[in-house]
Amino acid sequence: MRVADYIIDFLYKNNATHIFTIAGGGAMFLNDATVSHKKIRYICHHHEQAAAMAAEAFTKTSGKLGAVMVTSGPGSTNAITGLLEAWQNSIPCIFISSQAKTSQMAYFSNVPKLRQFGIQELNIIPIVQSLCKYSAIIEKPEDIRYQMEKAYDIAISKRPGPVWLDIPPDIASKTINPSQLSGHEKKQIIIKSNKEIDSQIDQLIKLLQLSKKPVIIAGGGIRLAGAVNEFIKFTNMLKIPVVVPEMGLDLLEFDNPYYVGHGGTKGQRSANIVLQNSDLIIAIGSRLAVPFIGHEYDKFAPNAKKIVVDIDKMEHLKKTIKIDLFIESNAKQFINKFSDRIISQQVKLNYNHWLSNCQKIKEKYAIYLPKIQSKLDFINMYHLVSEISNQSKEGDIYTFDAGTTAYICSQTIKIKKDQRAIIPGATLTMGYNLPAVIGIWAAKPKSRIICITGDGSFQMNIHELQTIVHHKIPAKIFVINNQGYLAIRTTQRNFFQSRFIGEGKNSGVSFPNTEKIAKAYGIKYFQIKNNGQLKTKVKAVLDYKNTCICEVLCPKWQDILTVSSKKMPDGKMISLPIDDMFPFLPEKEMAEIKQLLK
Repeated sequence: MRVADYIIDFLYKNNATHIFTIAGGGAMFLNDATVSHKKIRYICHHHEQAAAMAAEAFTKTSGKLGAVMVTSGPGSTNAITGLLEAWQNSIPCIFISSQAKTSQMAYFSNVPKLRQFGIQELNIIPIVQSLCKYSAIIEKPEDIRYQMEKAYDIAISKRPGPVWLDIPPDIASKTINPSQLSGHEKKQIIIKSNKEIDSQIDQLIKLLQLSKKPVIIAGGGIRLAGAVNEFIKFTNMLKIPVVVPEMGLDLLEFDNPYYVGHGGTKGQRSANIVLQNSDLIIAIGSRLAVPFIGHEYDKFAPNAKKIVVDIDKMEHLKKTIKIDLFIESNAKQFINKFSDRIISQQVKLNYNHWLSNCQKIKEKYAIYLPKIQSKLDFINMYHLVSEISNQSKEGDIYTFDAGTTAYICSQTIKIKKDQRAIIPGATLTMGYNLPAVIGIWAAKPKSRIICITGDGSFQMNIHELQTIVHHKIPAKIFVINNQGYLAIRTTQRNFFQSRFIGEGKNSGVSFPNTEKIAKAYGIKYFQIKNNGQLKTKVKAVLDYKNTCICEVLCPKWQDILTVSSKKMPDGKMISLPIDDMFPFLPEKEMAEIKQLLK
C-alpha cells in the first residue's frame, strides 16, 4: 500500500465519504489513490476555495468529516478562506495538501529565508497554523499513520475544528505496511469533575428557582455536540423561552412554543425584546459574539444574571459582558446532567406567565414585513423571503451567505420540521452559497436545496455553477438583483455623506446579465419583476425539477431591521440597546412592551 492509498482509506474509514478537490501535478499520487479507492466519492471543483467551502457545508449538513485535497503552492493558498470558515465555525475538516518533492522543498534546504525551491513549492504550514487545530508536514513515510490518527483525533475532540497535513509526492508514493507503523495514542481529555459540574448545576437550579424571567440562548455548540434531540427534550421539560444566535437558527422549528426568535444586531425584534427584559440568561454552546450581544456590552440584558455553558473557556475571556457563572462543559454533557438533576431532585419550575407574554411578543414582532405599496413595485426582499419560507416544505435545506441577504433571510425564514440553514455564520463570507449547495447535495442528495444569494455574492464563486450542472444538482437559486451591495451602500450613505465607492455601477462595480449567465451554463432561468408575480413565480421555481436560477428585481434602496449606530462629533461610534431597532417603535409602544414583560 502506498502512503497516498493509506491516506484515502483512512479518510473513508473515519467517515469522510467524500473528498472535495481539484486535481494537480503535485497531488498526482493522492489523485490516483482517490480514483483507485472503490468506495470514496470525489467532487472536482473549479477553485480550491469552493472545494473547501463545499467540504465545510458537507460536514455541517451530514455531521461527517469533511475532506479537502489540494495541490501545492497556489492550490493550497486558494483554500484558505474555506479553512477560515471551518476554523471560526468549529467544523471538523481535514485538509490534505501536496507539495514539491522533499529534495526541492525550502523547508528541508537549510537555506534561510529561501522564497521558493521546487515547482509550485510553498511552505504552507506557517500560513495555516493559526487557522487550524493542528498542522504538520509529513517528513517520513513511516510517520503517516501517527500523523493521520493524531490529526483526526484533534479535529473531532473538545471544540472541533479543521486540521491540515502537507504531503510531498515522493513520500505519498512510498510503499508502507500500516500494521507495522506506530499509531497515535489518543490523549485523555481532561474535563471538569462530576463533583464540580454538579455543584455548578446546583447553583444554576437555585438561580432558576429565584428567577421570574429566564431565557435560554441556544448556540451552534448544541448541534456540534450532537445534542439537538436532547435539547428539544430539555426545553420541553423546563418550558423556558429560547433565543438563538445565527448558528442556532435551525435548532428549533419556528412554531415551537418555547422559541421566541433569532437575536442580535441584525436579529428579530421579538428575540431582542425578550433578552433585554429577562432576569436570567443561560447560554449553551454560544460564544456570545459581538453581532449577537451588540457593540455596547453593558447594554446587553442589563438586569439579567448571565450563565454560560461552553466547551471553550477562552472564548469567554473576551472583555465584553460580565459572566456570573461559567460552566466549562460539552453541551450534551451539561444538558444530560442538568436534566437528570432536575428529575432526581423533583425541581418544580413555573414560568407560565412569562412564557405567555413572550409568545405574545413573538407573535407581534418576530417577522418584519413592510407594507406593499403596489403590485407593480419591485420586490421587497422581506416579502420575497417570506413567500419562499411560506411555500417551503419539511426537510428543505436553505443556504444564504452575506450582507443584506443574510440579514433578511435569518430574520424572515420560519424554520419548519427537519429544515436546515447552512450558512457561513462567523465569517459572513460572500460567495459561500454555490459551493455550499454542492456540499449540501453531497450530504443530502434527496433534499430540496433553496439557495438565496445577492447579485454581488453570486459573482464570487460563479464558476461553481458548472460543478452544479455537472452533477445535475436540482438547486433552486434565487439571485437578488438590487444593483450591487445594499449593505455597503447604506453604510456609505449613513456615515460618509453618500460618498459611494464599490457599491454599484456608478461607483466602480457592475454586474453581468443574469439571464445570459444562466443560458451560458444551460440552466433554466426565471425572473420575478414585481409583487404581482411573486407568489406564482416562487411556486414555479420551487416546483421545477432541475437546476434553475431565478433573478428577483429588488429596489436599490430598502430598509433593514437593525440596531442603529451613530457617529459622534469625535468620530466615535455608539450603538443603541439591541431591542431598540430601526425602524423604531413609538415610545408609547415600547413602554407598553416593558409593562407587559415587567
